[in-house]
Amino acid sequence: MLQINQFISSLYISNNEIKGVVDGTEWLLAYTNYWIGTNGGLTQSNQIALTYAFSNIPLLFNQYNGTSYEPDAINNFKFSSFQFLLFHGEFLSKLDPLTQKSILDEITSLEKIELINNAVNFMNENPSATFENTKNKLIAEAIEDEIDDSKLDPCTKGVLDKLKKLNQNDIASIFEKFGIPENGTYKIQMVMGTPNNSAAIADTKWLSKNNYLITIRETYIKGTDNNQKPPTDIAVAAIIIHELIHAHFFALFDDFHNNGNNCAYDNYDCLYEKYVTKTYIGTIDAQHAQMFDNYVPKIAAILQEFKPGLSLQFYEDIAMSTMYGLQYFNDKYPKNSPDRNRIENNRNAEDSNAPRGAATPKGSPCN
Repeated sequence: MLQINQFISSLYISNNEIKGVVDGTEWLLAYTNYWIGTNGGLTQSNQIALTYAFSNIPLLFNQYNGTSYEPDAINNFKFSSFQFLLFHGEFLSKLDPLTQKSILDEITSLEKIELINNAVNFMNENPSATFENTKNKLIAEAIEDEIDDSKLDPCTKGVLDKLKKLNQNDIASIFEKFGIPENGTYKIQMVMGTPNNSAAIADTKWLSKNNYLITIRETYIKGTDNNQKPPTDIAVAAIIIHELIHAHFFALFDDFHNNGNNCAYDNYDCLYEKYVTKTYIGTIDAQHAQMFDNYVPKIAAILQEFKPGLSLQFYEDIAMSTMYGLQYFNDKYPKNSPDRNRIENNRNAEDSNAPRGAATPKGSPCN
């Protein structure tokens, strides 16, 4: 016991910031002694963890600033932060300084502690994993799990469920750059109904900060819009993927606009100006332009895993067909050109679940 007290005392007096935190946190020393007693005593590993925890508690204890926490929530944040440092201190101390800083800088709210804890656990079990990729993957999976599909018909819900369970290209991969809000999470609801655009099969609306609504045309799913037959599962999958990418763009805006920097995202032009506030002219808009340039391969890869065994050309055609009607599509595939006819026929065959030109439906009836 004397050795434990001496070790803790040496940490306490090592730095005025540490001393101030300990003096101002009534439970900290009692919990430290409890943790040592229930984790094998003052082993070499525990000494490293304790040193790391005490060295970093001044930083973490101040990172709830900017939240609207009540005193009890602030105390919960501090306790959870200290637990995180103790449990992961030895592992974190072995990482390079920049990675350590990236991890600790993320711990700014109670909501984030669980995410970062899970990310570090994964890194501990998978030495080749990077923090950024692990964090993005976990965020994506969490957003995917929270999609509200309670108002979808059984067929569309079944397609969505299958897209969530793909091994290499599930739809979580769309969300890996969403980020996570300081308080709460993104809400994505998918419903059957009538899109605002009378010509659209589906649309995505920004309802409020971090809250998005995807509406899929009910008559299309029932088949009353297309040859009295429901579309195939491939057609429905393409629609779901396309609209989730729209939700992704809205979330990018929310993520960075709410942090005070509208143009922070490296691979996109100014989100506020380009994606949200502009009145679109004709068939050109920035969201679809970005999809056209960067997301067609992603859509094709997801569709290929969703319904394997077909030609790469077919998957690319269905992915490209989600851009139909845009100026970009018209410029790349002039009217009556062989490539355009093939793309249109492949997509129309899936939409109507009936032959179109030389194309026959490859998917299964969605009913």
